[in-house]
Amino acid sequence: NTPNIDCAKMNSSISVTDNTSCKGENTLASNQTITGGSSIDYYVIVYINNLDEPQTDKGIFNGTVTFTSTQGDQIKGRFKQESESEITLKSLGLTVDTEHTPNFATISGNNGVKVNMSTGDMKQNQGDGTNGLYSEEDDLGTSYYFRGAVTNNYVKFGNVLWRIVRINGDGTIRIALNQSIGKSAFNVNSNDNAYVGYMYGTPGSSTYDDTHANIHDSTIKTYLDTWYVANLQQYEDKIADAIYCNDRTVTKFSYNDYKEGERTFSGTGVGTEVTAYAGYKRIFIDHTPSLKCTNNNDKFTKGSTLGNGKITYSIGLLTLDEYQMVGAGSSDLATGDVYGYMDSTGAFYLYDSNNLYWSMTPVQQMNASSDDKQQMNASSAANVGAAGNEAGNVSYGLVGSHNGAVRPVVSLKSSSITGGTGTSADPFVVGGTNDTPICLSGEGC
Repeated sequence: NTPNIDCAKMNSSISVTDNTSCKGENTLASNQTITGGSSIDYYVIVYINNLDEPQTDKGIFNGTVTFTSTQGDQIKGRFKQESESEITLKSLGLTVDTEHTPNFATISGNNGVKVNMSTGDMKQNQGDGTNGLYSEEDDLGTSYYFRGAVTNNYVKFGNVLWRIVRINGDGTIRIALNQSIGKSAFNVNSNDNAYVGYMYGTPGSSTYDDTHANIHDSTIKTYLDTWYVANLQQYEDKIADAIYCNDRTVTKFSYNDYKEGERTFSGTGVGTEVTAYAGYKRIFIDHTPSLKCTNNNDKFTKGSTLGNGKITYSIGLLTLDEYQMVGAGSSDLATGDVYGYMDSTGAFYLYDSNNLYWSMTPVQQMNASSDDKQQMNASSAANVGAAGNEAGNVSYGLVGSHNGAVRPVVSLKSSSITGGTGTSADPFVVGGTNDTPICLSGEGC
């Protein structure tokens, strides 16, 4: 019953000589005699008929063709057009794990540790058993993301190793560098809601729009852009535009904190108002990470088709949601339960025992417990290596003073990978990019 879906009988598997519509009830064949042990093949094409009209869909459709004999017997043939992300998935030889379900209230694998920050109680061998490729919707379709201690997502790009984080919904391939390129503050200050922005507006403004306008580059954006120009600009033909989400959606709610008791967030995201951003509740209370970015203003893209068109170079950071989806341990601010790892055994693939990495997800503007009681705000940093039994869990740090590790993230065009199987010994290879090594932290950059 979809108006622009149509069908026609084909005279072979590759051609149509009569495109008379077979939509609805139509006789495919009659008075045919088939001898025992033989068969007759019929071909029907199902297509989008959208001539001379604007296309109102993404060109992907599913359905069923039903063949009914005069005796009432039926054969049903289902058809499914592959999405761009499914095509990329198959081209890389990857398959989805359908036996395990991610539980973002715990940790990936089965070698995690749960520590209660109030009582100190510890439980070992925690986790949801995930270690593979899983699916989740993003703004462009179905995304396929790696989770756990996977070993088949290595990419050699610029003569160094990256890891595939996920196949974006449009089929492009999001990769994260396998290590840090150095350390940086997230922004120049922490005393205004504006500074949670990857780009930000005017501190001290009385309106949300003025506070979070994309006018000034953050410290970490400048750091990434400088590195991109020096190392990746020569490979721009391999890099796709993509959404890098800096979700500044304000959320108002109350909860009982395990340490501070009842906390209420009613701020509007301006000035020094105590404000919770959506990632705070989504990650630290509800444990429901998302690959969707709510506001176009927060979708940092190079072009205006996918997002705000405010960045010059297609580079960013992982969101805190992505860190949790790839396997970082949960932190629950209501119960005080924190999941992490005792060591690197069985840890998720972006685990780094030496660094605390920034993400792109704002958390809150908060009252600090410092003696001067100055207002400070915190943008989240994914904890993938801090010391302690809960190493490898999600946490957050002050945007203006925390010197966090920086892990670049880019998205490759689906056609960029020209070989390899994804293992560390035989990584996927991005054609024509492995002559000049990318400069990494501590290597004379």
